[in-house]
Amino acid sequence: MLTATAFSQAWDGKWFELKGRAHGYLVDETGELARTSFKGESYVFFYWNSANHRYNLRHWVKNGEGDWISFNGILPPPIGNEEVLWRDIYTRLQKGDDWIWVYATARMRIRHNESGIIKHAKFVSMGCESPMGSIDGQNFGGKCKLRGKLIEPSELPFTP
Repeated sequence: MLTATAFSQAWDGKWFELKGRAHGYLVDETGELARTSFKGESYVFFYWNSANHRYNLRHWVKNGEGDWISFNGILPPPIGNEEVLWRDIYTRLQKGDDWIWVYATARMRIRHNESGIIKHAKFVSMGCESPMGSIDGQNFGGKCKLRGKLIEPSELPFTP
């Protein structure tokens, strides 16, 4: 099973940079809906869970005070060789004090080196929704797009 082996060897201890944008609605204090948009980012650290044959994930976002906060997630086992579906991406995108949760499925493109190890990967969401968020202190909900790519630890804007 080339993919599972390459998948675990290549991404254990690696970082993904996620960027997203959303279009949807705020519910203002009168209960009226107002159209709005949002752009945000997060970073995800992958570490292999060999017992469950999947990755455990550590997500990082920057809050309005400039502090980096984190939370846990998982990545189910991959399907495919040159492409995989990243099912059930559930992460938070943040920009200052504004944030949204995003729930997506993405198509991930993978390039292997001669040894069969993944050398490059990036993805684009196939479908994405934001079931909740807070923009300017108001509740948000809408649709979104999510992009991501592998990055080097030296490219992180923080020290984990």
